[in-house]
Amino acid sequence: MSYLGLPLGASFKDKTIWNGIIEKLELQLAGWKRLGEEFKYHLVSWDRVCQPLCYGGLGIRKLVLYNQALLGKWLWQYAREKEALWRKIVELKYGGLWGGWCSNSAPDPYGKSLWKHIRKGWPTFAENVYFKVGDGLKCRFPELYHLVSNPEASVQELASFVGSSFHWNVCFTRLVQDWELEAVAEFLDVTYTAVPTQGALDTIHWKHSSQKEFSVSSFYKCLLLPPSREFPWKSVWKSRVPSKVNFFIWIASLGKVLTIDNLRKRQLVIMDWCCMCKEAGDSIDHLFLHCHTARELWALAFSMFGVCWVLPRHVVDLLACWTGCTRRCRSAPIWGLIPHCLMWVIWREQNAQTFEDLEKTIQDLKQCFLSMLLEWVNASNISHFSSLYELINFCQLTM
Repeated sequence: MSYLGLPLGASFKDKTIWNGIIEKLELQLAGWKRLGEEFKYHLVSWDRVCQPLCYGGLGIRKLVLYNQALLGKWLWQYAREKEALWRKIVELKYGGLWGGWCSNSAPDPYGKSLWKHIRKGWPTFAENVYFKVGDGLKCRFPELYHLVSNPEASVQELASFVGSSFHWNVCFTRLVQDWELEAVAEFLDVTYTAVPTQGALDTIHWKHSSQKEFSVSSFYKCLLLPPSREFPWKSVWKSRVPSKVNFFIWIASLGKVLTIDNLRKRQLVIMDWCCMCKEAGDSIDHLFLHCHTARELWALAFSMFGVCWVLPRHVVDLLACWTGCTRRCRSAPIWGLIPHCLMWVIWREQNAQTFEDLEKTIQDLKQCFLSMLLEWVNASNISHFSSLYELINFCQLTM
């Protein structure tokens, strides 16, 4: 008999009782890293993988940042739930900041406290909220407060209502000079554009929601650092191709495919040359865009649609500008398959030449490209064509 995979009654010090569980785990991991300890290159950093699809990642949540976003919910509830018992206990123990939007930070370096850990996230959290002034009890004077004699005064202390009229009781630290009159007039114009509402409570609002309510997902997106440039994620992931091809194009767009230049960066001693054209060094952009063999295939693809195109320098630039050409045409879904199909054919051919010593002629590669494109179009239910002639004729007529 066994319980949770372990034999009942066995000695807990006996290492052999874990053999069954180890075998099951090895079988489950067999497709990921095989049963042995063979070395494999890590193509993409974990920080990149944890980025959203639109930033060039896979959308896997980074647990450290997501945990911080979850704890932000407590900071939001502290600012909103004024009468909650747990909030009163925290405020009684640590004290409250000016306005009562958060507690004081815990100065004691010793011991562990859940709230001390939550409170550490307040500076980042505060950058993503704003306050709406009600009767002015809890919102400080807005910008330029350092010009007044009491910069720590609240809005209520500076606002004066006399009947239906309103004015600000602003006292400057010194007399205004002649050359400062224009600046003071501009300052007063700015302050009189904001009139507090009598009888209304000050409220805290979330910047990243149309409903002004906090959400864990929006806070998590704020914690992620966006990339320096946009990523063409729709061109990579929206095409109706096999999943492994989508992943391959994603890696190629990031410049992480193991071409010879990337292998040499990993200290692998190997001759830098392109086995396809045998004329230049091997790199991702050369192999898929600028190699003589690749240009022949791209020319075939463009001739199918009657398009004249100048290939950009990088693969990611090609994907970024690819979808705009035929967006309103009936053949647009087929057009979206072209980069994936063509680069997949080139990659398979390079692997065949490198590892199997097999080489196709350019005519065979063109036939392979067209046949694979026809197969993918029919399999993805974009349309159905019984021959390559029908596919090519459809692409030419619908551009």
